[in-house]
Amino acid sequence: MGRNIFNIWEEIGKKTPFAARRTHWSNKNIYVIVQKVVPDGKGYGVAYGYPTTNGVLNTYFSHNKKWCQNKEIPNPGVYGWEHTEGVNLNINKGVNYKNENEKITKQYNKSYDLKSKIHFGKYNNRIMKNIIESDPNYIIWAISNVEWFSIQEEALNLLLKQVNVSENVIKSNNYKLSKIGK
Repeated sequence: MGRNIFNIWEEIGKKTPFAARRTHWSNKNIYVIVQKVVPDGKGYGVAYGYPTTNGVLNTYFSHNKKWCQNKEIPNPGVYGWEHTEGVNLNINKGVNYKNENEKITKQYNKSYDLKSKIHFGKYNNRIMKNIIESDPNYIIWAISNVEWFSIQEEALNLLLKQVNVSENVIKSNNYKLSKIGK
């Protein structure tokens, strides 16, 4: 049986910071530096921290509104985390995270065409066309769940050729496109 962040925190003597990663993440260099744990007394609660790649801040959670607002780690109560030992627990000391969040927001306040690379999530640094062809449901999920994510018409047309896309997803995408003027 897997563990959640709260189980790990208790097992290591309720000490922070510590590193944890989701067991399903294929990139073994990505882990979260958990800086604060607020248990609810029932084995769950809220945890705060930063996703990193080898200890360097990354944009893995930038699609999550709660993380962007207050660094709340998504899904800390899910039983699919593992303790990551022997890694650097310091994240780029001196980084201004407010400025970093502004950079992330500017970077993503656009729509994606077939040649664009996405810079978040499990397909970080992959080309849109390749993602649509290999995992079109991920793009549907991103349009539906990532506040700033939208795709341009040619990408949408390819997506429509790959899978059935609901009218709500198309409307959401078009609405986001209209907000950024594309």
